[in-house]
Amino acid sequence: MAAIHGTAHHSDGSKIDGSATVSTSWNGNKAYPRAGHYRLELGGNPRQKVTVYVDGKTYTVIHVDGDTCVNVQL
Repeated sequence: MAAIHGTAHHSDGSKIDGSATVSTSWNGNKAYPRAGHYRLELGGNPRQKVTVYVDGKTYTVIHVDGDTCVNVQL
């Protein structure tokens, strides 16, 4: 099973704490950063490019093959 995980901060450096939603094009799972960290379980290993969304907007496109780190800054 793979996951996308990382830190989540505002542009001023403050930690995001429940005020954002991280999701992907892979499935409908969502993560809600707490104390500046999040982990989004994918329920499988995509082994392909996956779009990462923050609050419904495209944040990045990454290749996922196992646990992958994506640090979010808004």
